[in-house]
Amino acid sequence: MHWARGLAFVLCLAVVPGVPNIPSAQSAQPRDIAIAPADKDHRVALVIGNGAYATAPLRNPVNDARAMARVLRVAGFEVLESVNLAEKDMRRAILQFGHRLQPGGVGLFYFAGHGIQVNGRNYLVPVDAEVRSEAEAEVEALDVARVLARMETARTRLNIVILDACRNNPFGRSFRTAVQGLAVIDAPAGTLLAYATAPGKVARDGEGAQGLYTGELLKALPIPGLSIEQVFKRVRQAVQQQTRGEQVPWESSSLVGDFVFAAAPVPIAPGPVARVEPPGPVVREELRSPRGSLAVSANIPGVEVWLGDRRLGEARPGRALVVDNLAAGTHRLRARKAGHKEWERDVQVVADARAEVAIDLERFVESLRAGAVQRRGTDGAEMAYIPRGTFTMGDAQGQGGGESVPHAVTAEGFWIDRTEVTNARFARFIEARGTAHGDGQRAASGREQHPVAGVTWHDAVAYCRWAQKRLPTEAEWEYAARGADGRRYPWGNAWEDARARFRGNRGNGATAPVGSYPNGASPFGLLDMAGNVWEWTSTLFKPYPYVVTDGREDPGASGRRVLRGGSWMDAPGDLRSTFRDTGGPGERSATIGFRCAQTAD
Repeated sequence: MHWARGLAFVLCLAVVPGVPNIPSAQSAQPRDIAIAPADKDHRVALVIGNGAYATAPLRNPVNDARAMARVLRVAGFEVLESVNLAEKDMRRAILQFGHRLQPGGVGLFYFAGHGIQVNGRNYLVPVDAEVRSEAEAEVEALDVARVLARMETARTRLNIVILDACRNNPFGRSFRTAVQGLAVIDAPAGTLLAYATAPGKVARDGEGAQGLYTGELLKALPIPGLSIEQVFKRVRQAVQQQTRGEQVPWESSSLVGDFVFAAAPVPIAPGPVARVEPPGPVVREELRSPRGSLAVSANIPGVEVWLGDRRLGEARPGRALVVDNLAAGTHRLRARKAGHKEWERDVQVVADARAEVAIDLERFVESLRAGAVQRRGTDGAEMAYIPRGTFTMGDAQGQGGGESVPHAVTAEGFWIDRTEVTNARFARFIEARGTAHGDGQRAASGREQHPVAGVTWHDAVAYCRWAQKRLPTEAEWEYAARGADGRRYPWGNAWEDARARFRGNRGNGATAPVGSYPNGASPFGLLDMAGNVWEWTSTLFKPYPYVVTDGREDPGASGRRVLRGGSWMDAPGDLRSTFRDTGGPGERSATIGFRCAQTAD
């Protein structure tokens, strides 16, 4: 749901008759010439070809994808290749692709198959999709913005996206609009977007084994020394000539860097081969750190213990957490439990000895009880109190939006709505303001207690301000969802279908009334923190670690905002409490809503 970092290339490839003639790397070069790799960065490509559709099958995508995979391997890419993928398998492939990408490397995504545009957004169609209306596109198909999001979070130096998806809309008869082709995407700085034909136009599937545009691209990519601009110039000239001007590739570019798929040939310098003497022995001195151990116990059960930034586990009476082989010196030990004051102390570890520490937590003396409903907002919504606490933000095993950088974050005490803002409450806001925001004003009878959806980030900010509240920060949202014990889901570490509204139990519907899954409550008693609708936060999407002072909490800054919690159309992996997604502040979706927060008095 957001743009890729650095240089991103989005190509929409037409497929009309034509068979590529890919030159051999050996036959194309004279003697005494060495072919150097284009660069030394890590290159990963995901190639998908979908043709086996029940409605409007295509015969060329599988061939095109396999040919592209062969050429990319020659160009030094590690290629993940798949054909005829269902929706679930496409999402899994995207996640695996994101996991393989490396910071500073190059990522390339290639898709051949059906693609459609709905409300200015482009969707890639899996072979099992049943898109009966525009509203179902975001559920049954894969938003191109999600692919870009995975690539951005990997912090690659260069991202290339190739979309061979400019055919007729196979579901057009059930759509209210007659929009063709793919939508225009403006090119931000350092971006090149290339379409095989003008945006909104349609390309044929083709009669031959492969498409004309694809074939010309496959011919140009392996040519040593060609810049990306030169590659597109060759392809554009060839396609325009062979179609007699009927198909003219269209490009938008604001590139500031250089990229080549294959480096120019480098002559081998003549001369004798120098003999390399093996290195002699090297002597170095190593400082060996003496080791000791630490044993930690607590006066009450369920006390979370941390040694520096490392979570040790739960300490309880009668049993101790023991850390062996610990370097001698001073270590910071922290402990916490909901409803109790945080405990923190420096512990001295001595070599060949055990340090014993007994943690004695005190309950808060204030009347506020963690997670209890202590007040109602001016909009009438129940609010729960979240006490000040330190927790681990992120998940080392996660892949959602760059979450895999766990780090300690301290959240100050705050209040937060127990449920998402409902259609009924949002309708009262609309009536009070006399303005139209989102879809809450159009809530059908019987859906008053469903979460409002289709609201922009600006809509959510306006509502919270009207209710004398604010949107929660990303850090506050995650702490409220998973607690200090770092749960994978609000209720625990194992997924259970009966605890949240998600794609596996939505049936033919969408959202459920707020609070319909009380057994899915978070440690602080909050409901629907997993599923139902994505929730806007106040936070600009930036890489971890989370730092309040780096501008990500600037309400006036422009940029994409963080979404949390997953929705009724998502799989369990996207409903984890650490999963990050993003949306443009003016974006609307039937899967996005919000809840409000309030700074503690």
